[in-house]
Amino acid sequence: MLRSVTVVNIDPIHTKTGFSLVEAMVATAILATALLALAQLLAMTVTANAVAGRATHATTLAAQKLEFLHAQAWEELDAQVGTTTELLDRGGVRRSTISAPAADPLNTRVLDVSVRVGLVERRLVSARTRTMP
Repeated sequence: MLRSVTVVNIDPIHTKTGFSLVEAMVATAILATALLALAQLLAMTVTANAVAGRATHATTLAAQKLEFLHAQAWEELDAQVGTTTELLDRGGVRRSTISAPAADPLNTRVLDVSVRVGLVERRLVSARTRTMP
């Protein structure tokens, strides 16, 4: 009786387990590209967040000035007709203009407040009328 014998050669050098160098380099390149895109997205997000913070700060300062002007007595407000400029912290500038419109110059004042912080500028405009006793 003849038996056939099969010889299995288990050579650790020639087995195909794991990744080849080319596969590892391609995977590294894909990962590096994805991380670079995420880094750019992070930079854009930080910049947008800073601009939004300056816009919020400018809007808040303009609203505060507008509320202050609305709270003043009519005689005080009438004495301030014209433009005033204030220098703010963070290098900001706040301009407020009080004017009398041509339609009703005796009983109405237009309040125009503009605040510039960095490259962001916000402007709020409101009207105030005289209250009769």
